[in-house]
Amino acid sequence: MDPDTRRRILNSVAAVNLKKVPGGSTANFAEIQRFARDNAAFLRRQLDLYKPDYIVGCGHDVADILYGDVYEQRPDWKVTSRGIWHAPFGEAKYIYYWHPNARWPANLLYYGLIDAVREVGSWG
Repeated sequence: MDPDTRRRILNSVAAVNLKKVPGGSTANFAEIQRFARDNAAFLRRQLDLYKPDYIVGCGHDVADILYGDVYEQRPDWKVTSRGIWHAPFGEAKYIYYWHPNARWPANLLYYGLIDAVREVGSWG
């Protein structure tokens, strides 16, 4: 991929951390949840500014915190034909997926997500 194409694609992607301060090498659910609750208005504002088409949450804990603690909603979970969980998230589509650092081969992580985005994107 040439540098201009890479730059254009990366400019359409945003990474949002629920906890805005550094931590250890593993996530502490209670600490992230507490931080997200305390900063829910800020997190909502940040996502509202981005107006995402897709939100790829890295793990079920992220979904629990984002839906329950930040937006105080319940997700309407569905499953793709290959077993990837997803739900509407306002105007966006939430995809429950693995963290990029998961101990899976990179090609499986990549193609599994691309496949899910294609299928989830087809439901309007």
